[in-house]
Amino acid sequence: MRAVGIILVILGALTLVLQGFSYAEREPVVPTDSLQAAANPHTNATIPLIASGIVVTTGLLLIASGLKTDVNRDMQPRHSFLNSSFLIP
Repeated sequence: MRAVGIILVILGALTLVLQGFSYAEREPVVPTDSLQAAANPHTNATIPLIASGIVVTTGLLLIASGLKTDVNRDMQPRHSFLNSSFLIP
C-alpha cells in the first residue's frame, strides 16, 4: 500500500504543479480527393486543484496506514512461549 501511496503523492504533486495539459487533434478541414488540408487545434485540459489535493491526501493516508501496519507487525513477538509446540501434548 505504501507503493501505491507514493505513486499517488507523486501524481498529485505533478498535477498541482502543472495544473493541466494540452494536446492537439488532427481534424480534416477540406475533404477533397486532390487537396488535403488539416487543422491541428490545441485543446487545453485543466485538472481541478481539489482533485489534486484529494489525490495527494489519499496517497499520504495510504503511506501512513502502511507505516502503522509495519509498526504493529514489529511490536508482535516473533515466538511466544505459550505457543511453543513442546507445551502441547
